[in-house]
Amino acid sequence: MVIGLTLMVGDEYVHEFEGVVMVTLPYTPPYSFYNYELLAVFYIDYLGNTTEMEDSVFYDGLITFTTTHFSLFFIDERIENIEDLSNGIPSVINMFMAILKQFV
Repeated sequence: MVIGLTLMVGDEYVHEFEGVVMVTLPYTPPYSFYNYELLAVFYIDYLGNTTEMEDSVFYDGLITFTTTHFSLFFIDERIENIEDLSNGIPSVINMFMAILKQFV
């Protein structure tokens, strides 16, 4: 799931904050094989690089994380070690498919 967070104050978009904002969103994982304990939020920068929002937590149908800016984010399983990388390939494909669906 790709999330685009925006905030408009008056007629100006605010992307950066002086502090930290806690974001909580309802989330239902699309596949039953997801390991819910490994679900995390990732920031996508303008070059397509991703960074895990390390304080993200999935609990009781909600995903919560903190950020200092609004931008594009996605939800997926975090990879804890290199052996998990092959298990994460379907998730990466799902992330790109979710991004493409935004434009179709």
